[in-house]
Amino acid sequence: MGVLEEDPGTIPGTIRIMKKLIDTSPHISDTVVDPVFCHGDQLTIERMVEARKIRSGAEYQVDRLPLEPMPQEFHKRGITLQVSCPR
Repeated sequence: MGVLEEDPGTIPGTIRIMKKLIDTSPHISDTVVDPVFCHGDQLTIERMVEARKIRSGAEYQVDRLPLEPMPQEFHKRGITLQVSCPR
């Protein structure tokens, strides 16, 4: 896939990155959309969720960014420890 020259710190950049991931995924076509899980850290997941909310009104399902954001295992464990063991 190479290096994407998009800013993942902005919602428009996140949308362009997600569209590029969708374009390169063999599981997503114009007519069939299978769930594709996309891992990231907590901040990346929040940006992906916001990007999906923004695109939720799109006419076609593929334009609604059908990637399922999932936290990486390391971040999931860290968040669980923060919630279960507050200081």
